[in-house]
Amino acid sequence: MSLNYFFVHGGPGLNSSPEKSLLAPQFKAAGLSLSFWDEPSRSRGTHEVFEGTSTGPAKCASPYRAWVLSLERALLTEASKIRGKIHVISHSFSALPTLEIVRRNPDVFASLTFLAPASSLLDTYKNLLRVAARDFQLAAPEKSALLENLIRDTRAVMDDALKRGLELAFQDPALLPQYFADQTRFSEAMTAFQAPGAAPDFESLFSVLADFKNHETENLLDSPLPIRTRVLFGELDPLCPSSTELGRFQKCFTHLTHHILAGASHYLHLDQTENFIALLKT
Repeated sequence: MSLNYFFVHGGPGLNSSPEKSLLAPQFKAAGLSLSFWDEPSRSRGTHEVFEGTSTGPAKCASPYRAWVLSLERALLTEASKIRGKIHVISHSFSALPTLEIVRRNPDVFASLTFLAPASSLLDTYKNLLRVAARDFQLAAPEKSALLENLIRDTRAVMDDALKRGLELAFQDPALLPQYFADQTRFSEAMTAFQAPGAAPDFESLFSVLADFKNHETENLLDSPLPIRTRVLFGELDPLCPSSTELGRFQKCFTHLTHHILAGASHYLHLDQTENFIALLKT
């Protein structure tokens, strides 16, 4: 019987288009079922939930809460559709929202797989600024110095220093390629984001992150969960390294295994798709 996997993309401001294009065919070839969720987005005309203007059950004045509730509805709908428990694959930013949903609905989930999880968004985004600061050292040393100052001044997710730092870091042409070790896969993923309705939504990115600090997430990893869990890291990931993330997850999950994929970066599941699928099947 095929296992029912559900992929939760990172973000915010992103969607599952690269995984639909690059991951789904290989899952199907391996005899695995894979479903997807895409966050509300201006690219797809579903962004009203972020602004509190939706007239349906999605109405929510809190962008971060709207993001979480949209994901929760999708997960519960999937469980109802298959009439069973689901195996969730959660990438990067979505780790904490997924954990929140799992704690509310533990009986819905058969297993959890976290890919390059970001358990501390403050650490993750400061790492992103460090990457850009290093990249700018030769070509634009004044930008590098400014980023170093902004890293030092950043105290919370989306405080003024971090917001200014992100706006500057996204000017770094070498930044996004470092999310991948395999540059062919990077190019293919960027092509997938050019499909209709697949463009990244930077307004969503900034609105959800700005609201993130208003919600309690620090305690989500504090108490144990008995669900079978995998945590996978890319050896070359500069954003969510295993050296800082693994210990946080080991304290939470009583049935946890972890793997570090050699030669992979932040999008490890696309860098090393065959190895990733092989791990899921073990």
